[in-house]
Amino acid sequence: MIVPLHPTVPRSDLGRIDRHALRAPRHAARSLDALAAYLASAARDERETARAIFRWIAHNVTYNAPAFFSGRIRSELEDPEVVLRRRTAVCDGFAGLFVALATRAGLQARTITGHAKGFGYRAGQGVAGPPNHAWNAVRIRGRWRLLDPTWGTGHIDGSARTFQREFQQHYFLTPAEQFIYGHFPEEPEWQLLRHPLTRSEFATLAHPTAVFFEHGLRLASHDSGAIQTGGRLTVRLQTPETVLLTAALLRNGREVKGSPVFVQRDGGFVDVYARFPRAGAYTLRLFSKSDAGQPFYEEALNYRISASTSAGAGGFPLVYRSFAERQGHLYAPIRGRLKAGTRQRFRLNVPGAQRVVAIVNGKWQYLDGTEGGFEGNLRVPRGEFILYAQFPGEKNVAGLLRFEGG
Repeated sequence: MIVPLHPTVPRSDLGRIDRHALRAPRHAARSLDALAAYLASAARDERETARAIFRWIAHNVTYNAPAFFSGRIRSELEDPEVVLRRRTAVCDGFAGLFVALATRAGLQARTITGHAKGFGYRAGQGVAGPPNHAWNAVRIRGRWRLLDPTWGTGHIDGSARTFQREFQQHYFLTPAEQFIYGHFPEEPEWQLLRHPLTRSEFATLAHPTAVFFEHGLRLASHDSGAIQTGGRLTVRLQTPETVLLTAALLRNGREVKGSPVFVQRDGGFVDVYARFPRAGAYTLRLFSKSDAGQPFYEEALNYRISASTSAGAGGFPLVYRSFAERQGHLYAPIRGRLKAGTRQRFRLNVPGAQRVVAIVNGKWQYLDGTEGGFEGNLRVPRGEFILYAQFPGEKNVAGLLRFEGG
C-alpha cells in the first residue's frame, strides 16, 4: 500500500519570522513566559507563532547524545524549565518545551509518543517494544498539524557518537502523508490520515529521508522498505525533471564493485536497475540532488534487498557525469560487459549533443544521428572502450558511458 505523497509546501515566506526567532536576545529566554511572549510578538498568525518556537528550539537546544548512547536519561532533565536553562534534551524534552512555549503563546499543542524510524533504523526492520520517540501536534487554523522539533534540529553522527546541528525545515508542519513514513503514534488518530495504518503496515513502508520529500520525489513502484527479488531489480521513482539521482549497492556494509547499479531518466520517471552478483542480503541506497548545479548528492531513500538468485558476472556500463547530468538515456545495450569481436547495436539519447562517438583502438567511430538520438553498430573490442559526446561550444569531447569487451 503506497501512502500518497503530496508535495512539500514551500516555506520561503517564513524568512521574516525565522530571523526574529534567531535574533532573540539573551534576556528574552530568562523564562518560558518571557520567551513565548518574545517569539509570538512578531507573528502574524498561528502558523508563524508555531514557526518561531520551532526555529528557536532548533537553533538553541542541543540533543543530548551522551545520554542517548548511555541509556541513562533522567526524566527530570526533560522538564521544560530545565531544558530552557540547560539547553540540552532528548526527544521528550524537545517536545515538552515546544508544548510549554506554544501554550503560553496561545496555541493548542500536545506531545505525541510512538515509534520512529530514527537513528539506527534499517529499511524493512520491524517495529516492536515500547515507544521510542516523542514529537508534537499543533492546531493551526482549526486543523491539527504535525512537527518534530528533535529531527528539525539535526541528527546523530553514529561514527563520532555526537549530535550534528543541521536545521531540517521538512519536519515543521509536515503533511501527514509524508510524516507517517517515519512516525507511528501510539494513538492511531494522531496519524491524521483518513485511513490510519496498522503497525505492520508502518513497519513495511519504505524509508525515505527528508531530502526525498524536499526534492519532490515520489514512489512509483516499490513502497516496501524490504524487497524480495531474484537476481535483478528495477525500482522506479517519479521525479521533477531537474532532479538527478544516483545509487549504490552495498553488501555487508561495503559497496559492491563492478557497476551493479544503473540509473537513468525516462520522461517524468527515473529507473534504478540493480544486478546482484550472488544471492543474499543487500542494501540499495539512492541519492539525489535538486539540479546539476548542486555540488553534492544527498541520501534520499534506501531499501533492504533479499536476492534469491544471482544475476551472474558483469554489471552495467559505468556512467560519467556528462551522461547523468544531461539526463541521457541508454536504450541498448544495458550491459557493461559485452562479448569481444561481436557486432553490437548501440542506441541512446543525449539531450544537447551534436555527435556521439566511440573511440575504439584509437579510431573514432561515430553513431548516426536519428530523430530519437544516436544509434549504430560497433564491433566490440577487447578491453575497455568509451562513448563520448560533442556538445556545442565545447572543444573537447565528454565521456558518457564506459563498456568492456571480454
